Formats: sequence, structure tokens, C-alpha cells
Amino acid sequence: MKFSNPFGVVLALGSAIFWAFYWIFNLKDRREAVTKLFLNFCFGFIYIFILVLLLKGFRIPSWQGLTGSLYLGFFEMGIPFVLWLSALKLSTTTAKVTNLIYLSPFISLMIIHFAVGETILLSTVAGLFLIVSGIIMQQYLKT
Repeated sequence: MKFSNPFGVVLALGSAIFWAFYWIFNLKDRREAVTKLFLNFCFGFIYIFILVLLLKGFRIPSWQGLTGSLYLGFFEMGIPFVLWLSALKLSTTTAKVTNLIYLSPFISLMIIHFAVGETILLSTVAGLFLIVSGIIMQQYLKT
């Protein structure tokens, strides 16, 4: 449980807070979900592009960087979000579908371990234990 990069931890926690606010405010927006998602990505791209021009200057990325960016955009952000929003729309209760998202850390951990060879640390297991405990408590301690 030793954090080698406290600034990275702060950035990760900040990211979680921003995502939480994003989804909370997103619930109040009554436009069609996929359209909202597309517009969010488009405006996000514009903002990042402007920031890159102001801070670093634009340079054409390598094909590996471009391929990685496209992969992240489509397979880790775009398509999963569209499928997730579709699942929420088709479900009778979002609470049961929402709990499925907590399976992704297990799946990701297995893929990262077996495909990349990353070591599974005790802190990772402790975090997964907390996630699963929260799900179980939510299901069985309903008021």
C-alpha cells in the first residue's frame, strides 16, 4: 500500500470526482444519449486540440500513437459507452444493470495479468474486495 507517485493518486481521485459529476449532470440532460456522447467527444477533441496548440504545438503523431488513440477512442470509450447506454435504456431497473459495471475491474485485471504479465499486487486485491463488499452490502442491506 505504498504510493510511489502521490500526484498520480491525486489525479486518479480527481478523475473519479469529475466522472461522478459528469454522470450526475448528464442525467439532467434529456437529449438522446448517443447524440450527447458524440457531442461530448467532439467538443472534448476541440478543447484538447486547442490546448495542445497553446501548450506544446501540434505535431503529427506516429502511426503507433495514432493507432493507440483510435483504439482508445473506439474500443475503450465510444463503443462501450454506447452499449452501456443501450443496456440502461433497455433494462427495467438500472440498479441491476449498474452493478454489472463492477465486474469490469475483475475482467481487466485478468486480461492485464495474462496478456501483459502485470503482477497483481495485494493493494489491487484489497481494492477489488472493497468493490465486491460494497455490491454485496448494497444488495443485502437494502432499507
